[in-house]
Amino acid sequence: MLKDGYEKEDGNAYSTAGEAADHAANIVRRKNTGYTIITSVLDGAAKDVILKEADAFGAEKIVIGASGQGFSERFRTGSVCRAVALNANCSVEIIRI
Repeated sequence: MLKDGYEKEDGNAYSTAGEAADHAANIVRRKNTGYTIITSVLDGAAKDVILKEADAFGAEKIVIGASGQGFSERFRTGSVCRAVALNANCSVEIIRI
């Protein structure tokens, strides 16, 4: 029974994440028609998934948002932005959100 509840919540989370990504992509598309923007919702550690997908796509640039966490939060969880910036095979632009 718990498994069914988790599966439902996972489905809701995927749906919400997909809608948010599509909304953000549409805003960028309206303002910058020359860019190719692809959205997807994937499982895994964010830094690993971002780097893997950027390499698979042959990305020229990764644009990633930084939430401005404090030192203690970064210490506990690590910084996705930092890991991506240090390990990407392309340019990385970090935007404070």
